[in-house]
Amino acid sequence: MENLWTSVLKNKASPALRDAWEQLAHVYGSHIIHHSDPVQSSKWIVLDPPTGSGKTQGTMLYCSMMANLPPGQHPGVLLVTRGIEDADSISTEINKLSKRIDYAVSYHSEKAQLVTRETLANFPVLVITHSAYNAAMSRQHDEHAFNQTWPFFYEWQGVGRRLVVVDEAPNLVENFHISLDELRQTLGALPQTLRENHPIACRMLSDVVAATELVASEAKCCERIVPRLNSADFSREDLTALIKGMRSVRFDQQSGPADMAENQRLYLIHSDRIKAVQSVIFGDMYYARVNGKLTLSFSRPMVPEGIKGAIILDVTASSNVTYELFDKATILPMKKSIRSYKNVTIHVNRGQNLGKDYLDKHVDQVLLPIVDHLNARLPGKDVFFATHKGIKQNILTEKTTFKKAVGTWGAIDGSNTWKDCDTAVIIGIPYKPDSWTANTYQGLQGIQGTDWFQSKSRPFGDHADIRSALKTGQIITDLVQAINRIRCRQVNDGEGNCPDAEVYLLLPEGAVGDSILKGIKNAMNGAIVKPWVVDGFEPKTSSRGRPSGTGTAFQILTQALVRMPPGKVLKSKLAGDTNTCEATMKRFIAYFKTQTNILLLGVSYQVEGKGRTAKSYFIKL
Repeated sequence: MENLWTSVLKNKASPALRDAWEQLAHVYGSHIIHHSDPVQSSKWIVLDPPTGSGKTQGTMLYCSMMANLPPGQHPGVLLVTRGIEDADSISTEINKLSKRIDYAVSYHSEKAQLVTRETLANFPVLVITHSAYNAAMSRQHDEHAFNQTWPFFYEWQGVGRRLVVVDEAPNLVENFHISLDELRQTLGALPQTLRENHPIACRMLSDVVAATELVASEAKCCERIVPRLNSADFSREDLTALIKGMRSVRFDQQSGPADMAENQRLYLIHSDRIKAVQSVIFGDMYYARVNGKLTLSFSRPMVPEGIKGAIILDVTASSNVTYELFDKATILPMKKSIRSYKNVTIHVNRGQNLGKDYLDKHVDQVLLPIVDHLNARLPGKDVFFATHKGIKQNILTEKTTFKKAVGTWGAIDGSNTWKDCDTAVIIGIPYKPDSWTANTYQGLQGIQGTDWFQSKSRPFGDHADIRSALKTGQIITDLVQAINRIRCRQVNDGEGNCPDAEVYLLLPEGAVGDSILKGIKNAMNGAIVKPWVVDGFEPKTSSRGRPSGTGTAFQILTQALVRMPPGKVLKSKLAGDTNTCEATMKRFIAYFKTQTNILLLGVSYQVEGKGRTAKSYFIKL
């Protein structure tokens, strides 16, 4: 491994790295040896090697070295990685290292025509994606599920693959949601002939609607447990038959002209909703209002009983509270001294509203001051933005003095796409809904009562409230993953240092922001944290102690005037374009008259006429 690390990959080795590689090999070997032990084989071992420590390279090398084992002694390996490209590159590299072309294989949706499931057992090493792994686990819960794939993934010489490695955190809980409005829409889209052919299934859907409406009318809180329906007359097969029968329905012609693509889209929407009911109705459901929608939810462990354990490689394991709820998991911490982040500077700006919905509506108020500030600060840099999907295009279309790339939450973890970027800018936080915390806890710890939902304190372990801890822990995990997509993942000396890198991070105020920053510092040993000040961007504090947002609004108005072409613009139009209220505009006009930097740009403010007919303009020469 040291030879590969230094001679081939041109990295620097260290005693700490050698210890880490030895620990990795020891854990893999122990997992293989205890495959037949009924107690040891059920355990899940979680390692937290930092980025740039060679966890993936070491795993590929370990697999390739086993190619020299005598026939019949190979343990069989299943590797689970994030995406299709990763699966392909890992299998190719293992074959290269082992000097065999038929030793490792990747299997995914884009390869189904080239490699059949029936031939997977011929390959000592199989590489699949997280999505394929999750789908296989989910189907294992239902022994009658169609298209079982786990037996094909796991089969090896009659005893199963004895080494299963999951790179990056897997989903440990499977969630199902169905909103009342969505279910009404689907029920209303079922034609009479289909209702006559599948009366039990349609009655089941109607009963779910009625039960949800009853709970909603009686609920005194936004979350509560829903009693199970009497399912003696129902079965999963009834809904499965309904889904199959829906293939003959022309949903497209119910609201428009014939369009087969639209019909397929609508069919998938309605069938997915019924599949959600199929899962929810036979489990312990809970009712919640999610983003204003009345929703039924159900969760269960992703890993069925009887499935042997695996090795999880998760750089953010120490922040991931979910492992504390998964009683089969044991975290084996790796040495902090493996990596040093003293060459990373994290610039932190506090006090902003960073949720997806807010940023979608106020993207210019947040984005424009940041871009202008960074244009002056980062000319010529290679910058990676991590943000919400809704504002990706806004960032891409902004003119910048630096090269930029954008990744969105949900498509960042584990990616090497931005490994050469020297700067990361994090705009927006991927908050999980409250329903996610409830589902995660119940999926691993069992169904809770309505009192648990209503309580303000739900202690678990060292956490005063486990739902708050889960949400904050997941935020830390996502932010650390995003930060470590850039070149701070690289190692350029024997002390584990990386090249100089900068991070610009927006965080909320208060205890949540403090916890997030503490978690990031714990995960990135030695990183330097500095305040990040953007002129006019920091919100002022109102008399009630809450940010008033005036500073941000003034900055947006100022930037609009700076970018304004020569000519006139009505005060009302400027207010509308910048989403500024009348009171803020009045304060800005008074502020504007004192700002020589704006006046020097040739912008003036004039009022023409008097009384109700008066018109106010900003004029640029």
